[in-house]
Parts: sequence; C-alpha cells; structure tokens
Amino acid sequence: MKLVTQTKWWTRVSFFFYSIMSVCVYIGYVWFSDWWSVSKLQGTVGITHQSPLFWLTIVLVGGTTYVGDVLIEYLRFEYYKNGSDYARGFL
Repeated sequence: MKLVTQTKWWTRVSFFFYSIMSVCVYIGYVWFSDWWSVSKLQGTVGITHQSPLFWLTIVLVGGTTYVGDVLIEYLRFEYYKNGSDYARGFL
C-alpha cells in the first residue's frame, strides 16, 4: 500500500509485480513448505488458516503498521519538509 500511495508512476505492470507476484511467491513458499517432508512447517498451514486469531493478527499488525507509517509521513510532510515535499505539495 505504501508503494501505491507514494509512487507517482504507478502502472499495471508495477502493480502486478509488486503486489500480485510478491503475495503469490509468499503463499507459494508457505504451501510448498507445508507439503515438503523436510520442512518444519509441515502440517501447520491448514491449522493456522482456520484460526480466527491468525486473521485478527494479520489485520491488526498490517493496519497498525500502515496507520503508523501514514502518521509519520503526515508529520514529516507538515513540519519537516524538504525540496521534493514542496514539489509534491503542488500536485
């Protein structure tokens, strides 16, 4: 989300590679490790994804990180501007 909100030259190609492919690689790794007999993650993916605490943790950690980052950017933009921030303020 940070790339989307701060990147001026956002295209369909960059969306595909930054968003879709990064998530797909992570999901592929977790699911492959679940079935691979040498992995320590074997058999944990189904149990983890059925737990409501897992999804609550994902939402809370992601939301807190994003809101904190937006707050830091807002404070920096309002009180500690640099040259590129002045140019960004005109847009």
